[in-house]
Amino acid sequence: DQHAAHERILYERLKQRRLDSDRAIQMMSPPLTIDVTHNERVSLEASKEIFAKLGFEIDHFGGNTFIIRGVPAMLGKLNVRELFFDILDSLDENISHKSYIIDEDYIITCACKQAIKAHDALSNREIDALFKELEGTDIEQFTCPHGRPIMIKFTRYELERYFKRIV
Repeated sequence: DQHAAHERILYERLKQRRLDSDRAIQMMSPPLTIDVTHNERVSLEASKEIFAKLGFEIDHFGGNTFIIRGVPAMLGKLNVRELFFDILDSLDENISHKSYIIDEDYIITCACKQAIKAHDALSNREIDALFKELEGTDIEQFTCPHGRPIMIKFTRYELERYFKRIV
């Protein structure tokens, strides 16, 4: 599963970057203006410290409008608006465990959204690079961070049985 493999690679890389960079902030140019609902505004105002710990620099612009001036440097080329709302939604669902769960979920979400998709066509060169990068990743299990398998192994017997060559 190319998506699961790439997601695992990115997850491990982002975890390491988080440790290395201590949540460095990259300033956005231009800043991103975001409009939220009243309920989202209340949630955001109550959770500004969590967003700050994740590496977001957010200012209230007025009414239900906020400006995102800085984002975590580890994001790379990610849809900031989409990730912002994913985290905000996650905060609502995990009110009692905000700091730990959001931190891990945040990294998983970043990896998932940056990963190539399951139906993206890859060249042979890209497939080789993905395998080499996976081999170089120090992982104990071959699953994505969500638990889906990256690859499965079929024995010759299982494959022949699947194609009804063995009764």
